[in-house]
Amino acid sequence: MVVKLYNGIINYIEKLTGGVLNHQNISYIIFGVLTTAVDWIAFKSFRYMGFGKTYATVISQVSAVLFAYITNRIIVFKSGNKGIAAVIIEFFNFVVARLFTSLINIVGMYIFSERLTFNENIVKGVLSIAVILLNYLLSKIFVFKKRRESDIDETENLV
Repeated sequence: MVVKLYNGIINYIEKLTGGVLNHQNISYIIFGVLTTAVDWIAFKSFRYMGFGKTYATVISQVSAVLFAYITNRIIVFKSGNKGIAAVIIEFFNFVVARLFTSLINIVGMYIFSERLTFNENIVKGVLSIAVILLNYLLSKIFVFKKRRESDIDETENLV
């Protein structure tokens, strides 16, 4: 029932955009918004429970990354990678990609907002768009690519 409704909504949006956005793009946007909600809800919940800002941020970020990985793997990119080694590699690559884009975000804010004194809201907005696009591209090209059996066999010896 839920899957049928979800696919119906996706198909409707695809038609509205004239095919500019496809199932994967729309799903990425939807689950990106939901990932942000997970981050905020977890942060606010842990702050309410008395956790400090730093601890609440770490917990909310870990929660958001786990949620994003699971939804991106299953729904957005429909990863066909099977086996523990393939999933570990995929998850590791996902975390590395997210750390990389987080670093770009931090450095960008520092350079453009702190040093060059551009408006922080404009800088944050531009960087957010860049990070979202880069996360999508890294996930599509680097993280959720189909692994060859030979790649998986070599890594299973390491696990």
